[in-house]
Amino acid sequence: MLKNNVEVDVKVKCIEGRVTQAKLAEEVGTSAPYVSRLIRNNKRMMRTFPE
Repeated sequence: MLKNNVEVDVKVKCIEGRVTQAKLAEEVGTSAPYVSRLIRNNKRMMRTFPE
């Protein structure tokens, strides 16, 4: 079974879009440390962004 690695996916998208996690945080109106914690903690992210 393949598991989705949200941390890698988000980091790749940030690199592709030339956006830092700090800039992403600014654009969504939160702090950079909070974005980092969300990315590292996949379970919390899945609850934050429901399907």
